[in-house]
Amino acid sequence: EATETRLHGGEFITYELEKFENNPRETVIKLQFQTIHPNGLILYAKGKATGDYLLLDIFKGQVRKEINDGHWHDVTLIQKGRHTTLDVDSLGNVSDIVQESFYDLDLNGDLYIGGMSSSAYLNPSPTNDMNFRGCLSNLTYQGKNLLREAQHEKDGYKTHGKVAFQCKKLDQRAVTIANPNVGYRVTVRKLSVDNNTFSTSFRFRTHINKLSAMKVKLHLQLYDGSLLYNVTAPNGTRTSISLGSNLDDGEWHQVNASIIGPQVSFELDGKRITKTLSNSQHLMLDFANKSRLKILLGGFEGHGNLPGFIGCLLNLQIDSQKITLKNLRHSEKKKDNLKNTCRLVNRCEPNPCENGGRCSQDWNSYYCNCENTKFEGKRCEISIFKPTCEYYRSMGLKTNQDCLLDSEGHGRLYTAFCNISQESGKTFTVMRHNIRGETRVGDSLSSFHLEGNMYKHFVKYRINMKQITELIRKSKKCRQHVRFHCFKSKLLNTPHGPPHAFWLSRDGVRQDYWGGAEPGSKKCACGMTSTCKNTNKFCNCDNRDPQWRVDEGYLTDKRTLPVTGLEFSEKSKDSYFALGPLECWGTSDQEEISTIKRKLNDHRLEEACPKARKRTSTTTRATTTTQKPSTSSTRSSYTAESGLYENDCPNASTTTPNITSTTGQGGIGRAIKETAATFKAASAQGVENQLSIIAIVMISAASIVLLLLSMKFLLPLVIKFVRTHSKWGQYIVSSAGLAGYPARLLPLLSKRPSLRGKPLLQYGVNDKYPDGNASGGVKSYWVRLC
Repeated sequence: EATETRLHGGEFITYELEKFENNPRETVIKLQFQTIHPNGLILYAKGKATGDYLLLDIFKGQVRKEINDGHWHDVTLIQKGRHTTLDVDSLGNVSDIVQESFYDLDLNGDLYIGGMSSSAYLNPSPTNDMNFRGCLSNLTYQGKNLLREAQHEKDGYKTHGKVAFQCKKLDQRAVTIANPNVGYRVTVRKLSVDNNTFSTSFRFRTHINKLSAMKVKLHLQLYDGSLLYNVTAPNGTRTSISLGSNLDDGEWHQVNASIIGPQVSFELDGKRITKTLSNSQHLMLDFANKSRLKILLGGFEGHGNLPGFIGCLLNLQIDSQKITLKNLRHSEKKKDNLKNTCRLVNRCEPNPCENGGRCSQDWNSYYCNCENTKFEGKRCEISIFKPTCEYYRSMGLKTNQDCLLDSEGHGRLYTAFCNISQESGKTFTVMRHNIRGETRVGDSLSSFHLEGNMYKHFVKYRINMKQITELIRKSKKCRQHVRFHCFKSKLLNTPHGPPHAFWLSRDGVRQDYWGGAEPGSKKCACGMTSTCKNTNKFCNCDNRDPQWRVDEGYLTDKRTLPVTGLEFSEKSKDSYFALGPLECWGTSDQEEISTIKRKLNDHRLEEACPKARKRTSTTTRATTTTQKPSTSSTRSSYTAESGLYENDCPNASTTTPNITSTTGQGGIGRAIKETAATFKAASAQGVENQLSIIAIVMISAASIVLLLLSMKFLLPLVIKFVRTHSKWGQYIVSSAGLAGYPARLLPLLSKRPSLRGKPLLQYGVNDKYPDGNASGGVKSYWVRLC
């Protein structure tokens, strides 16, 4: 004989599992249940010390199918080690594997049946904080009938609340209304003339927060999740009552509305409000004068802009009359089949909105609110931050500046420099790295290590390789400039090899060709056009003669970019190399750009490229000349205005002095290397203070006085400091250096003709000056560390 219990949400049963011989490797639970509610905790068990727990509940009415339909359902739950299987109504099971490596489920605490106390829900394990409401039958745990033993008050069992061990069939008259444009007429018996009362009661559940429900000169409507009750007397007098919130949660809500004399009462889920309606006797008399009282449900004329009711009604009763399907008739305009059960479709479960979008719905669709998510689109699936700078230009970006990009489209943002070239019409997405300017192969200040007979320099970017790969994939073309400035050292050792240098692809694979050449050609740029210094070689540097020579060009194979490292033979330690930033332009999907809608004052562009970070930068692309170095060429490619090699000082203003690195015969000058720029464009960060003219004059005068005092007292100290530290300034090369240090670089201490602004000429063979400094003359240069 089956043992059953009906629970109403306030009752539950507990059992002490430590009094039960439990097998932690295998757990079998079987039960039957019946409910009309979409949420409820059926079973919960936990361990005292281990933190293990087992949870079985109904969540939003679905376990592979709707089960809150008022019918009985069979459930079997089996746990074996890490494997768990759930079967409902023998319609096929659902299996899962616990991610942890433990096989034992140690449950020696309390077992909860049908729910638990409100304080117990503070435990973080249960995900459902509502007790079960409905019938449970034949609940067995490890073969033991828990309900039967609880009914006979066996040791270890305890009932909480008035638990009734029987499950009588309840009056469940559920109706589903699925079309807001369809209304139903409910005809009830005529009220007696001396009757001064009217009442209606029902339950409803819905997922839509704006709709009309019932009209009989008493109007019930759901608006923004609250229920409004309006009563209008024949003379136009109206009384309105509002109750509840979040009533579109899919749960059942009990409604009782009544008019007793002049008192209008409205009760929702146990909370009641009463107001007075003047002339209510005329309303009751109007009801009594009609041969049939007409009541409208769902969509009907005169319900304004609100759609008709969509959801389920349960146990509708008007006065003492129970309303069934035979009492409902379609309105004249449209018809729809009524369902004598509750089949509520929740289009927001599971949530179709991505990235934290909020879902709402009406009777035939769902809508996603993407506000505060940084995403857009029907499902909030499109990041407002674009994958390349090309998109921002199409949205109206006109100046060079740093922008936030999202190449993967998942909200993982990074900063890149957007370089808009007016000449070529291209928009470059520029990704910088840790190697700035020309770097000596064997420089101890550089990020490298010597492995075997190779110097290895590692290239690190601001973002991870997956983001870079997506940037390259979504760009039409990409490139990266590479340069080798050699002196008595080989590059690829052409034509026979083996190479003396490699660059590493994104996957860390060695590549034995150089910038400007075709992939796999084992050549440099000059080798592709047979213009190398030695026509028998494929690279200028493979001459290995006592001359400074250059091999450079762009790497353009998107399959291998970006460069992740460079390796050079230890014989090349006195040579120099440079690696430009990764530059990408265009888009692989031009149609996608064409679909981007330009908006006035586009907030997306302001979010991605804030005006506070705008700057007027010059192009960052490297010089592409591959001519052979001559006596008039320099070791670094530089722009005419600044004298900077690409990436040396990316933020430097073009109004700063020309910059040339010099090295002496003994190599002391080699310590003067490119580091983080000490010159920032401070003027670009000037504070826009609203000062009066008088205040400006006073501050200017004070500044001049401080400057004069500084020149008088601090200048000697500065000169002394400059003599002992290599900082930027004007320097001279003396003819009489100390022993072992010819052509020593010294600070300029006395006034003499300056070559300020003039770039350093071609280096010589040994001392790296074209004529050395044997002439005994004094030459001065301006030098700055970047």
